[in-house]
Amino acid sequence: MNDKLMPKICQIEKAVSNIEKLMNVLIRESMTARTAEALSELTVALQRLPKETNDENEVWFDSYDLMKHYKISRTTLYRWRKNKLLTPSYLGQKYMFKKSDIEKILAQAPT
Repeated sequence: MNDKLMPKICQIEKAVSNIEKLMNVLIRESMTARTAEALSELTVALQRLPKETNDENEVWFDSYDLMKHYKISRTTLYRWRKNKLLTPSYLGQKYMFKKSDIEKILAQAPT
């Protein structure tokens, strides 16, 4: 290799090494910022949870089990949700319903 190019190649290698180090620092800082943001969001979500813990023995139904257990149609369930008679909780992407809430609706229904 040309002796004149060797110093330039060394400079470029050092510059690349410095850039890689800076990128690693930025990635770590970015991850820390994202982690802090996620923890903040989690804290807010936890604060919004009800303070009462009497739901421990509560029975929950997903949409399918609710319709099957109470023999109601999908349309009825949709109408209850639309009219805000029944408010679901969310578990992932699933609607979950408290048995006690369903019982209240059925108790109010005309016979």
